[in-house]
Amino acid sequence: MAVKNSLLILITMVASVSFEQKPVQKENPLLTAKPTQTPIVVNTNIRFQWRFRPVSDFYIVYTDNYSDVFRVKSRGIVLKLIYWLNL
Repeated sequence: MAVKNSLLILITMVASVSFEQKPVQKENPLLTAKPTQTPIVVNTNIRFQWRFRPVSDFYIVYTDNYSDVFRVKSRGIVLKLIYWLNL
């Protein structure tokens, strides 16, 4: 039985959100400045994955970091290509 070439495209998207509360600094009697409280940090990641051949993937990852009432702390985008070389 002959098997014809078939087209298989696998596309996935993953999103995640994480919250982090850093500890409050304790007051030091030797310092005159008052202790500061670190705000809650929110991190979001969105990953797009496209498998265009077996063991060959293309990824796009978008990252946002927020702090202090959702002010943008940093943003980033990463592209990654994995390609199987059949030598």
